[in-house]
Amino acid sequence: MSFGVIQAMVTSLKNNKRKRKSRFDNKERGMTGIYGKFEDHKKFTPAQMAAFQKKVKEERRKLLLKQLFVFGLIFSVIIGFFYYMMFVR
Repeated sequence: MSFGVIQAMVTSLKNNKRKRKSRFDNKERGMTGIYGKFEDHKKFTPAQMAAFQKKVKEERRKLLLKQLFVFGLIFSVIIGFFYYMMFVR
C-alpha cells in the first residue's frame, strides 16, 4: 500500500466525522429541572429554605395521595372483577 492511499483514507475519515453533542452543549435550554424552574438551594436564606422545603413536602404529599387514589381505584376494580367472576356468575 502506498502512503497516498492511507492519507486519502485518513482525510476521508476526518472529513466524515460528525461533531458529537452532549446534553450540556444546548445553551438555549438554560437551567431548568425536569418538573420546572431550577432553584439553587445553596443561595437560599433560612426563611426561603423553610418555604422551599414546605412547598416540596406539600407537592410530595399531593403526589402520594394521587398515587394512593389510583392504586385504590385499580385494586377495587380488580377485586370487584374477581368477586363477580366467583360469586355472581
